[in-house]
Amino acid sequence: LEGVAVSDGFSVVTTNRNGYYELAPSKDAWYIYVTIPAEYEVPINEYGQPCFYKRYSATTQKYNFTLTPLSGGKEEKFALFAIADPQIYSDKYLGYLKSEAIPGIKAHCADVSKEMPCYGITLGDIISNDGNDRSMYRDDLRDGFASSQTGMPVFQVMGNHDYTFRREGVTADESSSTPQIKMQRDHEEVFGPANYSFDRGDVHFVAMRDILYTSFDNKGKNELGFMDEQVEWLRQDLAVVPKDKLVILCVHIPLLNSSNANIQKVISMIKQY
Repeated sequence: LEGVAVSDGFSVVTTNRNGYYELAPSKDAWYIYVTIPAEYEVPINEYGQPCFYKRYSATTQKYNFTLTPLSGGKEEKFALFAIADPQIYSDKYLGYLKSEAIPGIKAHCADVSKEMPCYGITLGDIISNDGNDRSMYRDDLRDGFASSQTGMPVFQVMGNHDYTFRREGVTADESSSTPQIKMQRDHEEVFGPANYSFDRGDVHFVAMRDILYTSFDNKGKNELGFMDEQVEWLRQDLAVVPKDKLVILCVHIPLLNSSNANIQKVISMIKQY
């Protein structure tokens, strides 16, 4: 396929007419992944979650992706389920999610899907790391939001409580050049890239982490903001998006009334669409 955007989360390239691309991965690359085109199905992995990415390894030189055309072509309309703050921090609340929330979502999806396809996205705080480690619930949440459980593909956004938890504190290492980037690794490992995009119908969806951590201990103190690397990634992502497309930006912390320079840069880019 020609013109498919491929990224490592830091830079974006597009495929040529034969479907080939070349990308020089960042030292902080965690995945190589594609922007799912509107005319193609959302790929689903063995866990029932959208899977448009492959784990990056410095020893692997080639990453191939297979896309399946939608049987009816590009969708003219669809329903979006925006799901805020599951924030699971105990078995009790995981039980509520699995016995009440997910079945309710699935029932509503079944009703709506009689008229149009459905897609979901959680908008962060999937778990609730807050000085105590709730990382054990990530796999449960991944399984709970599986397409077989909800009736639709459900994408994920990172929230401030979804950070990598280390009792002794998070530090940079050979695959994460800063603690800021290291803070998203456990989320990424289960749910996929922290910054990505996909197309449905005439809409370009962008999902981004809009959290800057101000401490890297087990409290994970934070504020609203984007890293410089994210702003550059978004610039490259939007560079291949026609200006007449609707862009929906999916983040955890509302961007309103912020004077943060990178927040303003992101808003200015989005306003062009």
